Amino acid sequence: STEVDFYAPRISALATPLTQELRDYFMEENAQRLTVDGFDEAYYAENISGDTQFLLLRRGGEVLYFRTDAPDDLRAHLGEFTEMFERYSELS
Repeated sequence: STEVDFYAPRISALATPLTQELRDYFMEENAQRLTVDGFDEAYYAENISGDTQFLLLRRGGEVLYFRTDAPDDLRAHLGEFTEMFERYSELS
């Protein structure tokens, strides 16, 4: 199971609190802050049982939320997520 959500609020300043809300709600205390070139904020987490992973990326006024039950570590694919973010950004 996989979910991808891309947010580009009309009021771009809302992207920061949206990122915090998504992080706190879905990742809870498991959120690890990542350093990803080109992003203002990036977080990764696994649920307690380790069978679901979450990735949250914010650049300026846009946010990408990704959740999956896939076994591959999402952190090993950050370049692909950067490309995905770019594609969604172009459409918004």
